[in-house]
Amino acid sequence: MLVRFTSSQTGEIIMFANTARLLLSAIGKRCTAEGVMTRDEMLPAAANLRRAVEAEMARLEMIAKEKGCDKPAKDEVKDDDVKVDEAEAEIPDQPVNLAQQAWPLIDMLERSALGDEKSHIVWSAPADFEVLPQKPTQNPTTGGGSCSRPANG
Repeated sequence: MLVRFTSSQTGEIIMFANTARLLLSAIGKRCTAEGVMTRDEMLPAAANLRRAVEAEMARLEMIAKEKGCDKPAKDEVKDDDVKVDEAEAEIPDQPVNLAQQAWPLIDMLERSALGDEKSHIVWSAPADFEVLPQKPTQNPTTGGGSCSRPANG
């Protein structure tokens, strides 16, 4: 499911519901099919997201230290220091982190907060996304997927 954030000041952002749920939860908003943030809510929301990003980055650094990783962060490596095959360059070496996921919304919040008193951000999705539907589980009696054919035909 996709969630569309639209700002009266900056435009729109579209993201997957699981990412939107993570970000909206960090700022204390419910993950309903439609929602709104007023100008007064925007800067505190952006600050909450920045704190969540800082906490996540600290957690990732701690995990890296525990694993004994001494690999420098990407921004510490110069392009000419690393020789990468083009095929390897297309494969990410790590999943998208919270900072990368949050940045577009943080930017939208901070830029929209600079607008007039009627500035707002709304989001819309096809349905509430508090909890997304679970994938079907395997049927233990047939050993197959959740949809199985009758034994006689």
